[in-house]
Amino acid sequence: MRACHTNPVVSSSHNPGLAGDRSERSGFRRLSISPIRSFTSPIVRLPTVIDLADSVFHQSHCFTFAGVDNVDGESQWRVDFLAADRLRVADVAGSAWLDSATYVLRQLTFRLTHPERALKSLKTLEATVTFGELFPSVTVPVYTVATSEARTRSRNPVTGHQEQRLLRVNFLRGAPGSQPP
Repeated sequence: MRACHTNPVVSSSHNPGLAGDRSERSGFRRLSISPIRSFTSPIVRLPTVIDLADSVFHQSHCFTFAGVDNVDGESQWRVDFLAADRLRVADVAGSAWLDSATYVLRQLTFRLTHPERALKSLKTLEATVTFGELFPSVTVPVYTVATSEARTRSRNPVTGHQEQRLLRVNFLRGAPGSQPP
């Protein structure tokens, strides 16, 4: 199964409050690169799960059912997505793994395409997000790992590695379902 759309793409980040055509108001942020004052290098913000469902993302990516993978003893469906060849900016390609019995999202992997278009010195950037169920069919990111490699003036590239873990979830007014309506 393959679904590719050929509509024009919104190639700039945007503020959802701005006026414009429907694709601009959708809230999709292709790729945001912004210098943070406390850091010496820019931060690249990759798309979120919500972006994968956005029609603007669909217009600039091809989706392919890539088969069934056995992950930790469980059958998971893999769906690969690729950025359209016509894009002249950095974008993402990757894979999503869904539980084959429940369709619950288990893992996402993003790879930055044409990273040098986002940041001249950037050679590679890949991030993997593993999801867990907070409640049945309600997933949250529980572990994220990202690696990157950048060119330097010397011959040795710089490699970056970042890990994030969900340690706990606190509800302000008790867990859902714990209080009468």
